[in-house]
Amino acid sequence: MKIIYTFILLIIGLLFFNNSKILLAQGKVHEVIIQSDTIQYYEIKLNDGTELKGTIKKQDSKLAITTQNLGVVLIDIDKIHSIKSLQATDMNSKYWFKNPRDTRYLFSPSAFNLQKGEKYYQNTYIALNSMDFGITNHFSVGVGLEIFSTFVSLSQGQFMPIFYITPKIATQIKPNWGVGAGVIYASIPNFSDERMGLGLAYAVNTLGNREHNLTLGIGFPFIRAEGLEQNLSQRPVFTLSGMTRISHKMALVSENWFLPISEMDRASNYYGFWTYGMRFLGQKISIDLAFINNRDIAQGIFIGIPYLDFAVKF
Repeated sequence: MKIIYTFILLIIGLLFFNNSKILLAQGKVHEVIIQSDTIQYYEIKLNDGTELKGTIKKQDSKLAITTQNLGVVLIDIDKIHSIKSLQATDMNSKYWFKNPRDTRYLFSPSAFNLQKGEKYYQNTYIALNSMDFGITNHFSVGVGLEIFSTFVSLSQGQFMPIFYITPKIATQIKPNWGVGAGVIYASIPNFSDERMGLGLAYAVNTLGNREHNLTLGIGFPFIRAEGLEQNLSQRPVFTLSGMTRISHKMALVSENWFLPISEMDRASNYYGFWTYGMRFLGQKISIDLAFINNRDIAQGIFIGIPYLDFAVKF
């Protein structure tokens, strides 16, 4: 387990080092943006939840926001909750809404994090249901429940579902480089009085922006059960995932896993699974339609096993 702790501590150290610069900058973000005459596009959130998008310019105690649909709108500065710079992606003179689901590919995470107060619900194969919460701009927690095990255990007079938790810390070192670390941990019942835990402690490195990115991940699986606590393998799990937005409402997504296996079972030291598919985007919702494949699956199902999920952001 020492190597796992080393990875986690390394990422935490990067977080604290980088946050010292971020916190200094946050105190001046309003001043910098409001005092600038710019054609940069921004998203302005008000205290009552109203959202406006446009270019901005300070005008005495009010902010003049030039929007596409409402023209110039004057807002009291003290009514502004937050101001965010939008991705400078322009298509036919219309700005795309920001990617509603940039913190995760199909299952594996990126080094982008939910902002404080943001959250989303995700459903996979109907059975897996999860909620992710942005605790701070750099720390989030996801919790999930598998419903079929819930029904089976209830039919036996117990409530022993499969559930999981996914805490993550992440930060941007540079505009196109982010790092993160976390744990994916699932508690699995054996339909007696005991449970078994399976986990993966991981670190990720993401290159690119929230619309076009590539992530390399490394993780160490472990198991916890009654009288047993150990690594499942001395060699790490690797992931290589990517996403690119090809239109206003569509992106391509790929997630690939490389799992260590016994040399006695396979000629290769690693056994791979790869996925490829499309992500359909709305302002608050995303739907993934993809396929899971590898050399063995392709022998029976050439295009792979269908994968379907959807997520709603709040």
